Amino acid sequence: MGKNKKGCLFYGCLTSIILGLVFFIAVPLALYYGFNVAAGKLIENYTDKDPIQLPEVVLGEAELSMLKQRVERFRKAIQTNEASPPLELTAEEINALIFHDTQLEKLKGRAYLKIEGNALQGQVSIPLDELNLNSDDRRYINGSGRFKISVREGKLSVIIQSIEIKGKTLPAAVQNVITGVNLFENAEMDQETTKLLDRLKTFEIQNGKLLLELNRNREAEIDDALDFNGGDAL
Repeated sequence: MGKNKKGCLFYGCLTSIILGLVFFIAVPLALYYGFNVAAGKLIENYTDKDPIQLPEVVLGEAELSMLKQRVERFRKAIQTNEASPPLELTAEEINALIFHDTQLEKLKGRAYLKIEGNALQGQVSIPLDELNLNSDDRRYINGSGRFKISVREGKLSVIIQSIEIKGKTLPAAVQNVITGVNLFENAEMDQETTKLLDRLKTFEIQNGKLLLELNRNREAEIDDALDFNGGDAL
């Protein structure tokens, strides 16, 4: 990823993962073909003139309201450093948020997610010009990919497991560059994102759901330490 600081706090995190995934694929493709011909072979072989139609997930008003409330309670717990039960989201719920929530506007009609095993599988249809890659026409990267996400010691990990673009497997030279690499290895996160990642104990797929679980807050850790030491502070 580039040097620009990334915002997260769940919604931004989801957007960054999807757009970062596409950008991370497009750059090695351009390098593979050579920048002098990238506007030819790259665009011809791996983009389409039209976006693909992605499935839409529509929830009833009451169900959607309850879903948004669950997410908002979890976000507030992060912001206020309070305790919160884990947040579990099915693929249907994530896609419903993408379709309905204005904070995920960048992904509406451009990303559709599935959960398979312990990984996320996504379909994307992203305008090429939004990736800052020159194109004479408005063309689209239409593809699918499988990737694994996790958080360890405050670090976000998004590992690409497989990718297809326009129904084609990428050249071996490109696959070797991107497969198994953490998209966010060198990403610089803003203060809000750093706070989120520091508080997350779990951010991964478990039992067919995206699970977000908070570490115990600092106040609880201090209370436990005081109890252990008979109430005497060090």
